[in-house]
Amino acid sequence: MSIYNLHTDGYKYWHQAEVAKTTTHTYWTPPHQSNAADTEITSYVLLTYAEKYDFTGVLNIMKWMTSQRLPHGGFSSTQDTVLALQALSQFAKMAYAKNFDIQVHLKAGSFSHSFSINQRNALVLQKVELPSIPSNVQVTATGHGIALVDVAVFFHADAEVEAPSFEMTVELLEETINSLSVKTCVR
Repeated sequence: MSIYNLHTDGYKYWHQAEVAKTTTHTYWTPPHQSNAADTEITSYVLLTYAEKYDFTGVLNIMKWMTSQRLPHGGFSSTQDTVLALQALSQFAKMAYAKNFDIQVHLKAGSFSHSFSINQRNALVLQKVELPSIPSNVQVTATGHGIALVDVAVFFHADAEVEAPSFEMTVELLEETINSLSVKTCVR
C-alpha cells in the first residue's frame, strides 16, 4: 500500500494508491472528487496536527477536507464522515479564539444579505435562500476569526435524465486572507 502527500490548487491531502480491483461489482458512487480512504487518511493527519497544536500548513488540509463534503454535510461513507467531522471539530477547537467577530456580506445580483458571527452564535447555522439564481455571487468577510461559507445549488428534475442537462464549472480567480473570488459557469 502506497500513500502519497499531494498538493493541488492550495489544498493538501493524502492519497492511497488504488489497487486493481478483483471483483466485478459496480456500485453507485456520488459525484465526488476523492475516495473515502483519502478522506480518512487526511483526517488522521489533521487530528495529528491538532493533537500537536501545530497550525502550520493545517489550513490547506482543512480546506481540502471541507471541499470533499457532500451538499448535506457528510462525506462518501459513514466511516470517513465520522473521522472527518472529528478532525474538523478538533481543528475548530484549535482555531477558536474568544475575541472572534466576523461580518460576512453576500451579494447576488440585486440581493444582498449580511451575517454576523460571534461568540454568541458561532455554533448556529446561518443560511439564506436566494430569491433567484444569479449569474454572480460575491461573498466578502471582515473581522477576526475563521468561518466556513458554503454556497450550494439544488435543483429538481421531474423525470430521470438520460443525458446530463446540467453542468457547472468552478474556477478560483483570486484568494486573499479576507476574500475569495470564484468564477462559476452553469449550462
